[in-house]
Amino acid sequence: MGLFLGPIISGAVQEKVSWRIFFWACTGAQGLNIIGLLFFFPETRRLRNQDPIPALQGSEQGNNDNAKLEMSSGHVEFVSSTQIQSPQPGILGSGKPSRAQFGIFQAIDRTAWRSVVRHFFTPAYIFFFPIIFWASMSMGSAANALLAVNLLQSPGLAAPPYNFTPAQVGYANFALVGGGVLGLAVAGPWSDYVSQNATARNKGIREPEMRLWSLTPFIAAAIVGLVAFGVGLQDKWPWPAVIIIGFGFVGVQVVAIPTISITYAIDCYRPISGEIMAIATVCKNTFGFGMTYFVNDWAITDGFVPPVMLLMAMTAGITLVGMVALIFFGKSCRRLTRNSKVHSF
Repeated sequence: MGLFLGPIISGAVQEKVSWRIFFWACTGAQGLNIIGLLFFFPETRRLRNQDPIPALQGSEQGNNDNAKLEMSSGHVEFVSSTQIQSPQPGILGSGKPSRAQFGIFQAIDRTAWRSVVRHFFTPAYIFFFPIIFWASMSMGSAANALLAVNLLQSPGLAAPPYNFTPAQVGYANFALVGGGVLGLAVAGPWSDYVSQNATARNKGIREPEMRLWSLTPFIAAAIVGLVAFGVGLQDKWPWPAVIIIGFGFVGVQVVAIPTISITYAIDCYRPISGEIMAIATVCKNTFGFGMTYFVNDWAITDGFVPPVMLLMAMTAGITLVGMVALIFFGKSCRRLTRNSKVHSF
């Protein structure tokens, strides 16, 4: 929502005061955030005991010998829940941070370096998994479609025949807010509904690929929204068509497509959900950073249609082609990486 509300605030600030004030306000907010992290955010790292959980009760040597014999022969017994130690209810959800946890300087946990190195290199490693690669590209394309709208709305709406003031250009982003709220409310329940229906038809056996069908209406929303925005600005359509349909549908897809595609990837690789989000964010931001160097110049040279249609083709094309391919071959892609060490993280 910050991406939607930022232009609304900045447009009003630019018209009433100065555009520089908005950047100073952002600088102050970042400063307060850093101060809050330094002085009011407790250290939550805790060294956990790594002692193995005893599976069998009793201390008789004969029972232990029998257990070893059964394991060596390849026979595995089920262990009842009463034999496994579980956290005591009184510990969970109780207590509060100590004064030392709020200290700026904390002792270095040298045993955590292995985990840090793993988290640093794992995103680059999993980027080449077909499912994660597609989810990252799908999320990046959908998110950068919103960036294209943000970059081109001022030169498009401030020019004739619209002649919007800076504040009015900012207020146009309320359509993005409405679309984003709609996508936020619909995407999750809709994808779960589609997945549950497919599971019921499959006799209760659920596959992650069953969720992919739910992308269809949001791919259509991306096409309609970006065409209405790009072609509408180029051909001077009435502003309700450009803003309500264009901005609104872009707001829907920018929330829904990343939500469903990333959820599918996490369904396939649950132990590395954080790393999946990290590599997807890197892909999104890398392309978005590059866009700032060519989108406006391209629009000045060739009009609004070519750059916006590029983003439309990427968003709809990557998402649709990947969706169809993974519906048929997603299970095979998961099978290719079934022995990867990421499943044991």
